[in-house]
Amino acid sequence: MSDATITQKILFRGTLQLDSPLVIGSGTETEKRRNEADIQILKDKQERPFIPGTSLAGVLRDWLSAQNPEYADLLFGFVARTVSALDEVQSALAISDVILEDTEVTVRDGVSIDTYTGTGIKGHKFDYEALERGAKGKFSMVLTIREYQEKMIPELDRVICLLADRLYSGLRIGALTSKGFGQVSVPDVTVSYYDFRVKKSVMNWLLKQPSPKQYKGTNLVEDTAASFVLDG
Repeated sequence: MSDATITQKILFRGTLQLDSPLVIGSGTETEKRRNEADIQILKDKQERPFIPGTSLAGVLRDWLSAQNPEYADLLFGFVARTVSALDEVQSALAISDVILEDTEVTVRDGVSIDTYTGTGIKGHKFDYEALERGAKGKFSMVLTIREYQEKMIPELDRVICLLADRLYSGLRIGALTSKGFGQVSVPDVTVSYYDFRVKKSVMNWLLKQPSPKQYKGTNLVEDTAASFVLDG
């Protein structure tokens, strides 16, 4: 068996929901919408708001990097770095874009803040679109595990469960996260394990049948060592 041989497919599925308003803009301005909000919600060709899978992958990678940088590199990929003599690693993760339904788009006021004074900058008022909490969409993420990753991540099952628990407990994406925006979660996330060394498991994957081995996300126990609380 080659170190690059696929040994497992790990499927994460559930319903992603907005637990707070979300600002995830396109970063572009079209002639048609020029006189509307300065920051407009990202939409697909059918004008449906969506969250790019790459945005979710970036947040998950940053979080896992804080737990274990080497594991993050081995699962999310890198180029021209060194991890146990490897020069580059292909990303093992693929997240589908999340098309949001039951959405309500509102326009809010914003103002640029001077970093040094903490006050508003004159003439820097802007409007931005936000998706209100309550919107939902189908979440799907696949991890393709290869032989070398199993060898180099002895805690692989634990890492997979941690990723599921992070999705269950929630994470922040998009803009204005420091102001409470962008909290999303997948409270019904279920992880299905497909072992590609077992014929029956491969058939289950190909036929999109349920896996006998599953894990359901649960509340993540956060590390509070660096936290503090003020009582009034």
